[in-house]
Amino acid sequence: MSLIKTKSETIDFPLEIFGEEIKQSFISLANEYSVPVNFFGATGLFTIASLSGNMYRTELNGRIKSIIYAMMLGPSSLGKTVVYDKLCGDIISKQDELLRKDYVTRLKDWNENKEKAARQKYEFTDPMPTRTIRNATNGTLEAFMKYAENNPAGFGIYFDEGKKLYSGGAYKKENNSVDFWNEAWNGKTFNELRVDSDRERFVVNPSISILAGMQADRVNEMFNKDTIASGLLNRFLFTSSSYIHLNETVDHFSQKKEVCNDWKEIVRRLFKEGCEYFNEDQQVFIPFKESAKLLYNKVSAKLTAQSNELIKNIKDGDESAMFVGYLGKLYAYFGRFVLLCAIIKNQEAPKIDEECINNAEKIYNYFRYEAKKLIVNISEEALTNLNEKESRLLKMLPERFTLQQAKDISKELKLSDTYFQVSFNRKYKQGYIKQIQDKSYEKLQ
Repeated sequence: MSLIKTKSETIDFPLEIFGEEIKQSFISLANEYSVPVNFFGATGLFTIASLSGNMYRTELNGRIKSIIYAMMLGPSSLGKTVVYDKLCGDIISKQDELLRKDYVTRLKDWNENKEKAARQKYEFTDPMPTRTIRNATNGTLEAFMKYAENNPAGFGIYFDEGKKLYSGGAYKKENNSVDFWNEAWNGKTFNELRVDSDRERFVVNPSISILAGMQADRVNEMFNKDTIASGLLNRFLFTSSSYIHLNETVDHFSQKKEVCNDWKEIVRRLFKEGCEYFNEDQQVFIPFKESAKLLYNKVSAKLTAQSNELIKNIKDGDESAMFVGYLGKLYAYFGRFVLLCAIIKNQEAPKIDEECINNAEKIYNYFRYEAKKLIVNISEEALTNLNEKESRLLKMLPERFTLQQAKDISKELKLSDTYFQVSFNRKYKQGYIKQIQDKSYEKLQ
């Protein structure tokens, strides 16, 4: 039996970490747009992380960064992009457009001056203007590295479809993208040499946060054996949902709900300060209260003990081995959660108190619970090449069975009459089930 099976109760994202007004605003928006409220919690955390970036530091061992990789898992048209737009994209769109126009103007002037220097035959040494990025939607790996060089405050990337993270040059097994994302998650300097020196990248202390949407049944397209082995999977925080009941009382002629002003003020403030951030001399130091240090050590020890309990009972081939690896990275997130909770409370002069530690533990427990739900299915498909439905059907089938029995069991699982036959030809006959007669089958040991 699995060591990490989840209990029947559920855990919701602890929206109280944002304060009561913002919490109620998120709940109201979730109801208005028929979107899982947990998506608002995870997106809110991403928004704060991406916009605070390198601008804050604290006295925890090493360099604690405001970097998170988060993924919303759910069926198509569940409203993942709506959440990002309401909590981030729509709020910063006007400021972002002003930044873009300013960049276009500066680039035009730079090109004109360069051409003038060429005509008049004098040396032109003015550096090419750089574009300020605070949040972006989609893009290529090459572009992310380029802008990471020129945006010291850091930025966030939203992928409306998680598959785009590993397509279009952003994720490919044959290039160095896994290395880049792993290094970027650590916030470490990335130095990439190229034969063409103009394409070399030297990114000092990047701070790039990721939020992606992904259909749950496609998650293994991204997280396969290679990415599991590389550790990329372990760096993602997951929040998942199936379809939820739609709001039947929406007035389509009334003004659509917007997030509360408290949230907008936080986002706009962090956006503006990031545009004015140029180096570490501007970092805001976040001190720990002495009582918070004691509580941090206490909670940290408890989280470590939970992992040790799993390690003691780990079995070869069990998904608990993968979960232990996941918890290693999740534990590293705990300090980041503490930092983010302090920033959420006060952007100008944040302090880490007991409330920040308790809130960070709540966030940790939420993502730990979500990982429990997903790791079993992810690891099973990655290691067996069977998806969740194929695995469930295989487990339900007796050692020997007829085609009609397979159809009946498929019906119990709410699968189509032809599901077994299609799965047999695609997957099962490759080491799982053999056909012993015309309509009779036997499981392989």
